[in-house]
Amino acid sequence: MKTNIIALSALLLTLTTSQLSFAQKNPKNTVKLNVPGLVVGAINVQYERVLSPKVSAVLGVSYFIPASSRVLKGISTSEFKVNKNTMSGFGVMPEIRFYLSGKSEAPRGFYIAPYGRFSRKTIDLDVNATVDFITKGKDIDTKFVGSGSFTTFGGGILIGAQWIFPNNLTLDWWILGLGVTSTKFDVTSNGDYSDLDLSGIDSSVQDSGFPIKLTTKTSPTQLNAEGSILLPDFRMGIAFGYAF
Repeated sequence: MKTNIIALSALLLTLTTSQLSFAQKNPKNTVKLNVPGLVVGAINVQYERVLSPKVSAVLGVSYFIPASSRVLKGISTSEFKVNKNTMSGFGVMPEIRFYLSGKSEAPRGFYIAPYGRFSRKTIDLDVNATVDFITKGKDIDTKFVGSGSFTTFGGGILIGAQWIFPNNLTLDWWILGLGVTSTKFDVTSNGDYSDLDLSGIDSSVQDSGFPIKLTTKTSPTQLNAEGSILLPDFRMGIAFGYAF
């Protein structure tokens, strides 16, 4: 009887020591910040939870700091002047990571991760434009002052690697993610649009071969454009954090 008790106690001690060793060498939780994202005005925080020695679940949350859209800012010309284009919003990105390194366990080493992407952004516009191809036979100077929303769904596959350094500091390198996203948009502008003639512009966009669906509606005082666009998704970055 004493022999059985001693053997059972030794077994429990061995299992406990093993679990403590795994907890010390491979923390269960990691919190990270995507530092390069701050450069483009996005605060992206990730939480990673180890589910098994080779698998973890990750949830990323992003907040897009209200700022000028660099896309519109870069295409201003003498006939298209962007006075204001403030964009803001948030995003959520879940993923499941499968760690591939033979000797190391999650959350260390190289991994492949299917991921999803959801984001919603709003934009406030103030644009001066000289319009000729959608007017009743003449060039007109008009203003587009309004707001809109952009909702994006998508996903893909990410390849990356993560290291844990002394003091449980971490570096997570998103080497390359490839996927596809679908963005639905709805933009409304108020102004004088009595001279605009948008008949045929929707079909012209559809016939262009660009992966976009567009529906426009106009009245003498309002212009509305809504639709969707399908685009490839690329994901890269470096996140620094703490494991515990």
